[in-house]
Amino acid sequence: GGRGGLGGHRENSLEGRLYSVRSCARKWHEKRFTSGGPGGAAGRGEGAIKYYKSTMIPGEISPQTGKDSMGMDLVAVYEAEAAMDAAISIDPVTIQNMALRTTVLTNGPLRRLIRTVGTIDYDESGLADVTTKFKGWVEKLYVNTTGAQVHRGDPLFEVYSPELYSAQTEYLLALQSGTVASADGLWQSARNKLKFWDISDAQVGELEQTRTARKTLQVLAPIDGFVVEKMVVEGQMIDGGMKLYRLADLGLVWVHAQIYEQDLPFIRLGQEAVVSLSYLADRKFRGHVTYIYPNVDPKTRTVQVRMEFHNPGYYLKPGMFAAVELTSELARSVLLVPDLAILRSGTKDVVFVAVASGKFEPRTVKL
Repeated sequence: GGRGGLGGHRENSLEGRLYSVRSCARKWHEKRFTSGGPGGAAGRGEGAIKYYKSTMIPGEISPQTGKDSMGMDLVAVYEAEAAMDAAISIDPVTIQNMALRTTVLTNGPLRRLIRTVGTIDYDESGLADVTTKFKGWVEKLYVNTTGAQVHRGDPLFEVYSPELYSAQTEYLLALQSGTVASADGLWQSARNKLKFWDISDAQVGELEQTRTARKTLQVLAPIDGFVVEKMVVEGQMIDGGMKLYRLADLGLVWVHAQIYEQDLPFIRLGQEAVVSLSYLADRKFRGHVTYIYPNVDPKTRTVQVRMEFHNPGYYLKPGMFAAVELTSELARSVLLVPDLAILRSGTKDVVFVAVASGKFEPRTVKL
């Protein structure tokens, strides 16, 4: 009986203490959050109640009033207090150790930078094949190496052709017939035949002066450029239409880059493009977008974009890789936030605003 009485006395004492704790907590809450107190909602202008929370269990909240899991009354949290509770406090030493940086937000143009890798290629409009329109034999090569630089009108090789020799003879006979001043007739026909076989005016003029048919005639370079293909050697027999050289003008080159589908809205014709090379990291080359191809690569899900660049000094060499940057202006004046300051959770984007006394308040933003 005595033990039971002692146990009952202890239980009554414990219940009394628990009641006292609950009573004190309730009184502290009423004193803090009632509108009449100096720290109440009316005094601080907190406005409407946002939710209810437990005073004993952190993180336990409810949209309605009631009791928490310990049986204690939930307390109201007002809008202003909820904002204060969301702020994170970091002491100055931790801020320095973590190298936290803050910046003042400003308005400015919003630009999207697209970085990709491009491949330098020949400008297809600057390619030229050297052929003949007659059968013959190569007697002498003036340009005998791939990669040689040539200029328009430079001799590439000399060719002997019975057909070409007969055409020269016909022209000389027409000259001797006295019909030089006539627009029609044998002279004009013979001259056109030489012209259609790509014999230059200078060579025809030399033939008129010497009045002697030459065994061989020179074939001249049609453009300025470099020899990128050479398929002829001395003594070789050639047929009409056979490709003997391929020349490329490298004063203007193309750069092909692959752009992902989600970046296509930010690419437009005429847009400025900047490329840099690994062996000339301190130099930038500026060009523009000239064509967006109409098909998507099914393997990489990318679209090929073509850009043109002037190439003084021939630093941009076909076959090279180049780092490509394309910048698109999305808006002229918006509030700019550093990309490193944005925390992306997948469902929302959050930044932290620095407030007084080392506190950082989270803000949801829309990008």
